[in-house]
Amino acid sequence: MAKEAGTLQGGGENTINLPFVLDAETLAVEYPALDKALAPLDAAIDKLLKAHPALDAAVRELTSK
Repeated sequence: MAKEAGTLQGGGENTINLPFVLDAETLAVEYPALDKALAPLDAAIDKLLKAHPALDAAVRELTSK
């Protein structure tokens, strides 16, 4: 699904896995201001937003049957 989105992967029936890794040391050092530590989550959300047109097309295709 949507190569340009990065690592979106089918994870089974009706699911999408969007993996991201949070570095425990960065979390500990930055706490409570977690901007850098949560950057992987921001990147994963950006990938999902970039994949939105492909997801819309897939939903249209599935619901038109």
